[in-house]
Amino acid sequence: MPRVTLLLLLVAIMLGGYLRFSDLGRLEMSDDEGASWAAAAAPSLSGVVTLQARFNPGKLAAHELALHGWMALFGDRIVAQRSLSAALGTISILIVFWIAWELNRPPSDLKGVASTVCDEATIIAALGAVVYAANLVTIKYAREARMYPVMLAAILLQVGFFVRASRRGGMVGYLGAAVFAIVAT
Repeated sequence: MPRVTLLLLLVAIMLGGYLRFSDLGRLEMSDDEGASWAAAAAPSLSGVVTLQARFNPGKLAAHELALHGWMALFGDRIVAQRSLSAALGTISILIVFWIAWELNRPPSDLKGVASTVCDEATIIAALGAVVYAANLVTIKYAREARMYPVMLAAILLQVGFFVRASRRGGMVGYLGAAVFAIVAT
């Protein structure tokens, strides 16, 4: 990976992480965050699923189940709850890099392709990661203890595995696309 690409990717992660994690406790808990917290605070996983269905009907309890485990590790203060979303939002920067790289890399069946094509693909991917890292909408939702960063990460992973499967084939790509399509749905 060229140094420019590595530098751009590091800038994207540091900028995105800072914008997603800074001052998470500034605002009070919203009603929607309260519903997620109430479901995630149930004593058992079945209780989480039951309460989530009542407080947020029609949605899979993926966020609340993840938040339940997160709160067991880090506590139930609002900063701890929002940090799960901020972490997923920051990880999504890397997923965007991976998707852009998969879209721009030369096909694996072309042998002897110059390394500059691969270098260009990684630079394009890093620039995409920087743009995503500074995206105000994704920053806003990554600062709330809600299901949006879980859903966005699942959708991005589904897209990434779909692109991988369509360009390279293989069970990993197809299985990943199927699993994350289910989670996102």
